[in-house]
Amino acid sequence: MDKRIKTQLVADTLTLVGVQPLQSIYRRDLQDVSAQDDESNMGRMPAADVLAQRKTRLAIANRRDALALFDEYAWDIVLKAHEEELRCGSLCRIFPAADSAQYTAYFTEESYANLVLRKFYEAGGGDIFGAIGDRNVPLPPWVPRRVSPAST
Repeated sequence: MDKRIKTQLVADTLTLVGVQPLQSIYRRDLQDVSAQDDESNMGRMPAADVLAQRKTRLAIANRRDALALFDEYAWDIVLKAHEEELRCGSLCRIFPAADSAQYTAYFTEESYANLVLRKFYEAGGGDIFGAIGDRNVPLPPWVPRRVSPAST
């Protein structure tokens, strides 16, 4: 039983981190690598003063309005966290989560990334990527949406 539990834990951890087998790394050609680099730089971190202003506006926004305040950098944080969540296996996120606001008093300062993710989870988390045509959440056009096979 010990071996089974630890094997599953290690497998889930490596999957969550996104470790890829060496074969897939060697098969990439230069074009794929440069395209991946462009994607990872999509939401570059803004200057500290700009980030502080965005954080102040975001902190006082309600659930629905908070998503409308997300910029490219915030959506990049959200998409990376959502990808991790899709790879989580039997692991579950405990922080930041939809109920994380109750714990912010224990921190000297809530980071911008934690604030963005808290607002994202308060608004519904991954469920906001619902089927195309859902107008309840203001998503930028470049943010992926789930497509239901029944709607295609």
